[in-house]
Amino acid sequence: MAIITQPLLPGSYVWGKGKALVFTRLVKTDIVRQGITGWTKTVQQTRIPCDPMTQAQLGVRALISFISRQWYLLDAGTKLNWKLSTPEAYKRATAYYLWFQLTRWLTFKTPSQTHEAPEESTPIAISDHQYHGGKRFASLSLTPADDTSLYGILILRSKIEILTPSYLQTIAMIPKNTATPLLYTDSPLNAGTYHYRAAAFNTDGVLGPVLADDTVSVS
Repeated sequence: MAIITQPLLPGSYVWGKGKALVFTRLVKTDIVRQGITGWTKTVQQTRIPCDPMTQAQLGVRALISFISRQWYLLDAGTKLNWKLSTPEAYKRATAYYLWFQLTRWLTFKTPSQTHEAPEESTPIAISDHQYHGGKRFASLSLTPADDTSLYGILILRSKIEILTPSYLQTIAMIPKNTATPLLYTDSPLNAGTYHYRAAAFNTDGVLGPVLADDTVSVS
């Protein structure tokens, strides 16, 4: 059996004992969607639980969901650049693309549309936000200040104040390329108070200013 703590990509998987695994396919690459509760493995100096319901796994799945969709939207020239940049060990550009983005994410660097991840463009801020709570849900409205090279919006959530934003609190990574309000409903939630933060990021992999911690009461 295998204990997998991240996508099954060349150079980024581990083997060990385990009880059960659930596999799926993503851009022609096998990945694990469920692991063994309680097991951990040091990956990029970050300990990631295998339990699929932990906050850490939610953050990684948010990234996988985002980049799997974005790969198909890349133009031919950008895809060719990824293929030409793929090391021999990775065999396919899709495998290298996933590994590259995941490695960045584990240090809280957002996805880059291009291979080099220039990180030189101007960060995009969120100019307006509104949060509302209801019965078993929280509703968020987030408006980017600009749409120049806008790639998406991160949403972070925690039961305690988010002092240091990281992928560990991320619950969603949503594609966005217009400066119109993004409406997001977080559900189902148990009754209580939830802390949220959010930030926009652009195609160069630049994360904008993260909004200050704010709370929502859910009934």
